[in-house]
Amino acid sequence: MLFGDNFESAVRELSSVAQLDADLCAAEGRIVMLHKDTYTLPEAATKPSLQSIASKMVSLKHSAVYKNFYALIVFLLTLPVTSATCERAHSKVDLVKSAVRASMGSDRLEDLVIISSEKSVLDSIKMSAVVSKFAVKNRGLPL
Repeated sequence: MLFGDNFESAVRELSSVAQLDADLCAAEGRIVMLHKDTYTLPEAATKPSLQSIASKMVSLKHSAVYKNFYALIVFLLTLPVTSATCERAHSKVDLVKSAVRASMGSDRLEDLVIISSEKSVLDSIKMSAVVSKFAVKNRGLPL
């Protein structure tokens, strides 16, 4: 909860993770907390979300006044919830680079991993168009 009982200690801890000045973030957070009714949108519940606070701070130009607290909110909003994307990329590398392909160069491996990870984009491309485009070009491989 953003406006809970341990608000100041949470802000201090999060600001140290975000490498922001903990004292300034806590002070600016206390000021924002005093005016939490300003940041609660009419359609929102009794407690505002981080996204609604950030939007309201921008619209009221408070993002320039409370720079550190706003930077902390933006930091929290941009943190990934999970590391699934990174894990997926590593598992694709494991699939692509097997013992048979161990001598493969890093450029080729990178290209194959991108193709494997972005399969949905690849499926939307018509392969006949790609093949016909490369069929008319001169072969660039030395014989």
